[in-house]
Amino acid sequence: MEIKKLNLEEIEKNKDEILKIYNESFGYTDDTMGEFLFERIKDSFNRDVNSIFLACFMKEKIVGFIYGFDFISENWFYKEIFDDVKDKIDFDNIFEFNEIAVDKNYRRKKIGTFLIETLMKNINAKKLIFCTDKENNKGAISFYKTLGSKVIVDNFYFKSFKSTAKLILTLDNN
Repeated sequence: MEIKKLNLEEIEKNKDEILKIYNESFGYTDDTMGEFLFERIKDSFNRDVNSIFLACFMKEKIVGFIYGFDFISENWFYKEIFDDVKDKIDFDNIFEFNEIAVDKNYRRKKIGTFLIETLMKNINAKKLIFCTDKENNKGAISFYKTLGSKVIVDNFYFKSFKSTAKLILTLDNN
């Protein structure tokens, strides 16, 4: 197992593998959300917000990835959650981890843990912030809590679109 930091060109070169893992992980049946993911990745790399995309390779095949960038006031997620978290966290030096996905055939092999640990070694931020679905997501929630994540907002609904209940979590970068 090897984790590699990919640049935008490498991400685009591996787009089909990444989309397959992403769509399967989240149950998407077409490429709409995957294409949206790629637009977000390109946008963050072009805006120079300290974007990081790490891919886990096994025998030269991508089996998982994690992606994120600095949590700053210009970002969509920051604007969406600010009112709900402003009294719950210190906004100094936070990294937003945006997506993590592991090929279903490689789950429960510590790849997600390895990706998050590697991400934390590659950033200078004191804390990660992220959200996950609350409903029908016990495995992911348990995984995040095992790593030491703390729920800072329970039952969050995004203002800009109707969504299921979300948890907003943080993880200290020690």
